[in-house]
Amino acid sequence: MIPARSEQVELLRQKIGSAAAVARNARGWSQEYVARQLNIDSETISRLERGVSIRLDRLLDLANLYNVPLASFFNDAPGPKLPVAQEISMAVAILDDANQQWVLQMVRSVVDKFVR
Repeated sequence: MIPARSEQVELLRQKIGSAAAVARNARGWSQEYVARQLNIDSETISRLERGVSIRLDRLLDLANLYNVPLASFFNDAPGPKLPVAQEISMAVAILDDANQQWVLQMVRSVVDKFVR
């Protein structure tokens, strides 16, 4: 049975909020720090991460701050999934350049073993 529309919306809000919290925590940033960077109240970040209030402009601000595609907040949402290569790219995007290069070398090494 397909959940009611209101249940689907609530589930989507929760998933988006959770993804936003994961992205923030992956950087070791507090809600207060993120709020200061965006010139908003830390309660706004809290409400977004809890799925209480989600505005697309705030999500776009977060995506820019976290240097990830906006779509990364929707990865686990119902619907078409991103290609694996794009998911890997988004996961690595939080690393600095040196660590991104290290990961790239490791991926190439692993791929070479499978291609041979």
